[in-house]
Amino acid sequence: MGLFALLVMSCGFLFGAPVLKNGEQRQALTFKTGAGGSILLPTPTPTTPPPTATPPPRPTQPPSSGGGSVTGIIQAVFGSYSDAAIAVARCESGLNPSATNPTSIGGSHAAGLFQILYPSTWNTTSQAGNSPYDAQSNTMAAYEIFQRDGYNWHEWSCQP
Repeated sequence: MGLFALLVMSCGFLFGAPVLKNGEQRQALTFKTGAGGSILLPTPTPTTPPPTATPPPRPTQPPSSGGGSVTGIIQAVFGSYSDAAIAVARCESGLNPSATNPTSIGGSHAAGLFQILYPSTWNTTSQAGNSPYDAQSNTMAAYEIFQRDGYNWHEWSCQP
């Protein structure tokens, strides 16, 4: 026989009584022991698990890198060719690093600031491990392609 059952049988009375402690309502069990004595046993307070942090929603496309302006990034990467590069990026994406062309070309889609075909052309650059939607990475990849093609814009639909 358990201790609780033994206590109930020997004491004869069992009452549940609310007890307020620190402004919080709790339930307690009072056992009458006879001759005017009693024992108060509080019921354990259920613990609630700490709230779990909800991760922020992930963007489908990362924002442009750094805090610099898109034209500032293009100027830093393209140097003396930056005016032409800004004109191409403005025409290709409206200077929007998150731009995507939904039309598939050989299984690839134009992505990012300079609308580089992803994954086909993108994967031929040193930026292949980065997101094509990162303004810095897209600009660096565009410069590599521009350089590789003999400082020519023939891979882009838009020309300076």
